[in-house]
Amino acid sequence: MELSALSIDNPLGPFLGDVKEKVPDGVTVDTLKLNENQFTISLTANRTIEFERTGYDDPHVYLQWLPHSVEAPSRFFGFQCAEFALPVRASNNDLKFNFFNRPEYQRPHSIFPLFVIDSKSGQCLLLAPLDNFHEQVLAVNTLGNRELRWG
Repeated sequence: MELSALSIDNPLGPFLGDVKEKVPDGVTVDTLKLNENQFTISLTANRTIEFERTGYDDPHVYLQWLPHSVEAPSRFFGFQCAEFALPVRASNNDLKFNFFNRPEYQRPHSIFPLFVIDSKSGQCLLLAPLDNFHEQVLAVNTLGNRELRWG
C-alpha cells in the first residue's frame, strides 16, 4: 500500500501543507464542512482490515501532512499520549517536539489534541478526535521525517 494524493479537498492545507493518504481498499476518506470555520475528516473502514502490530506511533492507515510545504511559520502545541499527558511544543522550522525521553524509556511520538497557530495571521487550528479517541493516533516525526500522521 503506497501513499497517494488525497482523494478529497485538503481543508488543512493553509495550516499543515500538502497531504497524502495511506488507505487500503475498503477504507474511505471523507470531509464534512460544518460551517465556514469547522469541518471533520473521517477515515471509515467498510470491511474488516487486519494488520500486524508495529507500534503505537506507527499507524497502518493514515493521512500524512508535510508541514514544511507551508510558507508561513507555524507553532505547534499539544499533549503527549503518555503518562501525565505532558505538554509539548515545536515550531514549523524543525517540528521537533520534546517528549521528555530518557535512554531507558522512550515515549511514543504521538499527540492529542494538537493546536496549530499561524504566526503571521494568528489563526488557530485544533486537531482532535470527536469519538473513538482510543482507536486513533496523531504521530509526529516518528521516523525522523517532518510529518504528521493521523490514523
